[in-house]
Amino acid sequence: MYLFEYLLQVFVTADYVVEDPERFERNIYLLRKQAVNNMAKQSVDCYICSLSTTTIVYKGQFNTHQLYLYYDDLRNPDFITHIALVHSRFSTNTLPSWSRAQPNRMVAHNGEINTLRGNINLMRAREGVMSSSLYKDDLLKLYPVVEEGLTDSGCFDNVCEFLVKAGQRSLPEAAMTMVPEAWEKDEEMDHDKRAFYRWAAMAMEPWDGPALLAFCDGRYVGAILDRNGLRPARYYLTADDHLYLSSEVGVNDHDVESIVKKVCEILLLNLNFIRTHHRTRNEKEGEINE
Repeated sequence: MYLFEYLLQVFVTADYVVEDPERFERNIYLLRKQAVNNMAKQSVDCYICSLSTTTIVYKGQFNTHQLYLYYDDLRNPDFITHIALVHSRFSTNTLPSWSRAQPNRMVAHNGEINTLRGNINLMRAREGVMSSSLYKDDLLKLYPVVEEGLTDSGCFDNVCEFLVKAGQRSLPEAAMTMVPEAWEKDEEMDHDKRAFYRWAAMAMEPWDGPALLAFCDGRYVGAILDRNGLRPARYYLTADDHLYLSSEVGVNDHDVESIVKKVCEILLLNLNFIRTHHRTRNEKEGEINE
């Protein structure tokens, strides 16, 4: 038995979607933020899982196998994706609910943010001085950046998404800004990387705590550990060009002979590059198959 009040899937479009998809993505982000903020003011109990041209988020208080039984989309053979970001644990530091189930809109988080209250307060303080060349005066409609009633994971996700959508940062850049490595005394770190972290430290304080953070926006998919490496993570690259990352060993069963690479470090995959690579390879073979 699944306990929920009401679940609705909607589709939004505009006459400029094909010509200017980036503008459309910005506008539906603005639409969603305004809707969320207005519903909160009216005490409407509603959560928008996702509103995006590149990703779809499915939530629920399920066991892992129940997700596929509940959402017909996931059992449809015509529903195909290059990527899947899955989180099967319930919230442990707040009361579990459908809206708090993971993954969030861009991030799946295993761990906790110990600096959360300070991070939220400083983010709200910045709202008085921030500007955006994309949103201009509409930037005010995106506030508050951090929505009410979320877990630490949800708050992190709000800010990460804001940096990407309004701050014009790539998703890996946003993740590295919020969860930097311990760079200050690392004498072996690359000069350009150190310079990035020095700049990022002036722009935003770290969101610190034991954490494995996996992230995806439809173009990039990756994962990053906290600076102390207090959460486990390992990825497998197999001979048939599949990439698996999980917080535990044994989530996927593979023959040892099929594993090409097996390490634990920062991971980033650029899906645009992979699609381009596959297209180029197929063109050489005399066909185009995207």
